Order: sequence, then C-alpha cells, then structure tokens
Amino acid sequence: MKKILCAIVGLLLLVTFGCSSDDTKKAEEKTKEVVIEAKDTAVTVTKEAVTATKEAATAAKDKAVEMEKDAVKTTKKKATVEGC
Repeated sequence: MKKILCAIVGLLLLVTFGCSSDDTKKAEEKTKEVVIEAKDTAVTVTKEAVTATKEAATAAKDKAVEMEKDAVKTTKKKATVEGC
C-alpha cells in the first residue's frame, strides 16, 4: 500500500508542477509496475493465508478425531471396570 501511495503522490506532484511528456510517460509506467507488483503481492499473501488456514483446519480435525477415539476407549474401559 505504501508503494501505491508513493506512486500516486508522485504522479500528483508531476501533474501539479508539470513535466515533459517523456517524464509523464515514465512516471505512468513506473506507477503501473508498482500497482501490478502490489496486486501480485496481495494475491500471494492471500494464497499463503488460505493454505495456512486449510492446514490448521486439517490439524484441528485430526486432533478432534484422535480425542474422540481416546474418549471412546476410556468410556469402554470405565464401563468394563464398573461392570456395566
């Protein structure tokens, strides 16, 4: 976001104080590059977050299944000891 903000401020300064046509084109290209880079970074971060969330959910599910099995074993053991 800082890169995008800097690029926008730079363009505003160029427009406000004026510059040659070539400078404007260079600034425009640089701004496009920064915006594309920011979008790519956002997509990458989002994909990494989704992957991490999926991994955490899978680990939680596996742990819940393991705890359920332990609870069943403990219940059966207790029922057997108490003579039910």
